[in-house]
Amino acid sequence: MPDPPIFRWIAVGVFLAAIAISGTYRLRAERGGSPLLERAPDRAAVAVLRVLGAALWILVLADPPWMRWSRLPLPDALRWVGAGLALALLPLFVWILRTLGRNITISFVTRREHSLVTTGPYRWVRHPLYGAGLVMHVALALLLASWLVAAVGLVILALLPWRIRREEDHLAARFGDAYRDYRRRSGSLFPKVRP
Repeated sequence: MPDPPIFRWIAVGVFLAAIAISGTYRLRAERGGSPLLERAPDRAAVAVLRVLGAALWILVLADPPWMRWSRLPLPDALRWVGAGLALALLPLFVWILRTLGRNITISFVTRREHSLVTTGPYRWVRHPLYGAGLVMHVALALLLASWLVAAVGLVILALLPWRIRREEDHLAARFGDAYRDYRRRSGSLFPKVRP
């Protein structure tokens, strides 16, 4: 049975919207934010990962015949759940990036005039963008019925602890006890469940 094209079109729309949202807020931060305190140590690695990630997404979204090996036999109802979840995450990305404002950077290095953000979604979660990104991978894996997309999400999940640890070390060094207190009362990727 051929794959219904509606799912691919929704995925392409979500992907393009996410790039537009991220690009808009990142560009504003680069133009209006203060310089980084130090040269971003992982700028080249980030660039390589972005190019590889973009290549993967183009392949997955274009759905060439030789990529069909990665399809999962998911029912359409589950794929619609993925579509709804992916679309619902887009306003969350706007809220997260708007809350960060000029503090957005390409890496974990802070800006000269960086502020500790503890409002909006950051009131409950220290890294809501990473958490939302992981949920987006799940949504897109369902929407595209692709175990390859799911596997990429697992690789990202495996790398996140390293990234988070480095980012939090920088923030603790920059903001001291204020950041350590914030870390104690907030969740890392998702809100803390309090007893």
